[in-house]
Amino acid sequence: MRLLTRLSSTTLTILLLAAHVTSQQPRLRPPSSDFNIEIINLEGPFVAPVPGAGGRSGLVARHGLRRISAWKPSGEVPVEPSALRVSFWLEENAVRVEVTAYFGPIESGSLRTAEWEASKTAKVALRLVREDETVTISEIERFGIEPFMIRVLRAAPWNGTAETVNKTQALTVTSVAEERPDITVAVRNVSQKHIDCISWYSMENGRRSGGSGSAARLIPAGGVFEIRQRFDLSKTASSRVVVIAAIVFEDGSFEGEPDDAAQMAADLTGLRTQISKTIQIFKNFSTSSPHDSRTVFSRLKREIGALEEEPEPSVVNELVTRFATASEDMRNRRIKEILQNSLQAVNRKSRRQVWDFERQLEHSGGSDLGKWVSETIKELESMLGSNHNGN
Repeated sequence: MRLLTRLSSTTLTILLLAAHVTSQQPRLRPPSSDFNIEIINLEGPFVAPVPGAGGRSGLVARHGLRRISAWKPSGEVPVEPSALRVSFWLEENAVRVEVTAYFGPIESGSLRTAEWEASKTAKVALRLVREDETVTISEIERFGIEPFMIRVLRAAPWNGTAETVNKTQALTVTSVAEERPDITVAVRNVSQKHIDCISWYSMENGRRSGGSGSAARLIPAGGVFEIRQRFDLSKTASSRVVVIAAIVFEDGSFEGEPDDAAQMAADLTGLRTQISKTIQIFKNFSTSSPHDSRTVFSRLKREIGALEEEPEPSVVNELVTRFATASEDMRNRRIKEILQNSLQAVNRKSRRQVWDFERQLEHSGGSDLGKWVSETIKELESMLGSNHNGN
């Protein structure tokens, strides 16, 4: 049985490149507490459920920070922060809030990347906020950012069971379970074909959010898959619906909403195409002599940097033909755009790997190029889902 948590509706690329979700059981989030947290005047409106006992959550603010134009560096804070992280968790029937400033150049949005981990940090504030209490984080002024407020409120009661809408024939719903604020829908593949991709979404008070999953044989014939959909507890919902939107089979055929299926197929096609090319480049260098590692590495770096980011017309045309029932916008524009985004995502990942190893070479001078190439090949192959396809 596989389980994927709900993801923001971006693309499957994030699934495969960021967390290897396709081959590992993800860490499950604990149920939410009875509290919501509201963060006011930091970037934009933000309301979220506070995790239950043992859980942590948070917000990373980067681009929309309200900076103080007259701020000047000091000996204590010589540069302005690149980002703020507001973490919160349940403590003593209240909410503990921690604000941390990050310094230095940060390109990636993930706090798990090497550049985030290497960043210098400073603790800004640590507060315990009780129900119906509002606190002002004025300490942030010395970092050149206008004060913002944090409020803790009682969450709206959970009202009613979510409806499930299944737009596929190959999947049948076997169970629906609720654990505030999540609804878990278990589905079984009753067809004779393996499923590589699945897309779902929720409708709550007219607002759509959703997720998707992809791997070679993600849901084998006869296999069971669990969709975990998180709902918003900041408002009372008149209705909650989980929609199983589309699936793409191993042979490329699909069921469900054509646009959802086309998006998954285009994304996975671009992903697999570029990862395969990247693996081949690394394999070409896997048997190189270790005596001239810097020269070999420079050649590898050039080849990775030269990878094409424009999708081949024949690939675009094949997908357009296969998904002839998709919307005109999907066929005329988005398929090519999604393919291109996937190619670029793989390239960014590969160039980041090369850049990280280059830093190792600069600092140690004795890094094992052959070992790094071998490990990188294994990581890329796991992204392809080769451990599931029986090859």
